[in-house]
Amino acid sequence: MKPTSAARCRPAPRSRSCWASTAPHVRALLPELAQWEAAWTGLAHGDRIVHGDLRADNMVRDRHLGVTFVDWAHATTGLACIDAASLAHPQGRRPTLRPAVPPQEDSSMKAVHNHPVLADPALDDPVGQSLCGRHAPLARRIGKAATYLPDVTTFATVSPGSGPEAWEDLAALLGPGELADMFSSPADPPDGWAPVFSLDGYQMVHLGAREGSPVSEAATEPEAVVLGEADVPDMLALIARTSPGPFWPRTHELGTYLGIRVDGTLVAMAGERLRPPGWTEISAVCTAPEARGRGYAGRLVNALVTRIESRGERPFLHVARANTAALALYERLGFEVRTPVTFRGFRTP
Repeated sequence: MKPTSAARCRPAPRSRSCWASTAPHVRALLPELAQWEAAWTGLAHGDRIVHGDLRADNMVRDRHLGVTFVDWAHATTGLACIDAASLAHPQGRRPTLRPAVPPQEDSSMKAVHNHPVLADPALDDPVGQSLCGRHAPLARRIGKAATYLPDVTTFATVSPGSGPEAWEDLAALLGPGELADMFSSPADPPDGWAPVFSLDGYQMVHLGAREGSPVSEAATEPEAVVLGEADVPDMLALIARTSPGPFWPRTHELGTYLGIRVDGTLVAMAGERLRPPGWTEISAVCTAPEARGRGYAGRLVNALVTRIESRGERPFLHVARANTAALALYERLGFEVRTPVTFRGFRTP
């Protein structure tokens, strides 16, 4: 489902000038919206406000003109930004308002499903969408199977919904006895593909910095620098010390990688990896043990978020479920869990 498009107004709380500029059929909705706003501030699931901020990006409009409101734990309340224009149908038909059902996931699942951002199908197959799009020059392909060039990354994909023939194509592409790193794909291979690994994790999307979340400290030394081919030996050495995930000699070609050096030694890095349409994944976030506790990881992630959003894209990332420290950091930086995932790899027959 696509986000609703609307002219967004951002007045000071209870400003009247904004409402005066809207069309009459839009202004007619304001009293009802205000009542909903007042009534919903107490609706919570655990420590989560299910709603309390009537903005366009918190609304989902379906084909029946029903509107479901969703919101996040760090949401504000009050009338500071009501975008009633997002409810206005081109023919002026009045939508039906209804509340979102509180989520029933565990405490790590902070996102309310059905948000238009979270419903983007490009995130359901990030490897395949990347290989068909921005990373096509780095792809190898046979039939309904694709993977990356050697030394870029091991991720592979088969066309969603395809049958055994796609796995035959992947076996031919990779060769016998090779690793088929299926990343987060839920597709199951046919008999004869031996499991190699399975790791539970989360896919997270950036929905804006939270109040009190870390901010980039551009004036703080040492500054983050762009890493390139000449930095690959140092990048690989840091990866070997910290094990943030797969990283190969050509992985840096997937996007921009930033690093922090202290006395010439690379002590922290993070970069861009998968690139499904409209999105960029942040990956390889790592800090040397002797440099931890200085906020380097947060600074690098924030810098990448700024770069990604400046291109009109949205940041997302993946994290192992057991890595609770990283999960807490990403939540402080404004990321929310979109969905649980399982990373799996198989050995080709």
